[in-house]
Amino acid sequence: MEDRITRSTAEYEHRIHGRPFAIRHPHGNHAPVAIERAIAGYAASGVKGVTVWREALAGRDAGEIGNRIRDRGMTVASLCRGGFFAADSEATRRSALDENRRCIDQAAALGAPMVVLVCGASPGQELEESRRQIEDALFALVPTQRLPA
Repeated sequence: MEDRITRSTAEYEHRIHGRPFAIRHPHGNHAPVAIERAIAGYAASGVKGVTVWREALAGRDAGEIGNRIRDRGMTVASLCRGGFFAADSEATRRSALDENRRCIDQAAALGAPMVVLVCGASPGQELEESRRQIEDALFALVPTQRLPA
């Protein structure tokens, strides 16, 4: 039992379940850590897998970042985040689909086997309508799925 108390939650979950876990900069609204620095730090700490946030890839080549992660002995668990499909206007919903297609392409280049979705709802819109829009968007995106490089 003491072993559980002295380990961080991420270390404990990794040890028990034997699978990659996600890590994000722990300071919320503080300046983010550059992904290159995060990769080096996580690898040095024995982390086996990471979820990459799209913001961390801004201005970077997703394929190169994926290679850096794998070169340090880690796996890319997923790319976070896509979604936000529900909206009051058709134009906003089309824009969300386009952004999610870019996210899927980015995940494939990164080598991520999945995209974490935050589907959202539209304030003032009936929940059932938001759910219908989310379902429609997911079906529209099925032909876009890509295999990791």
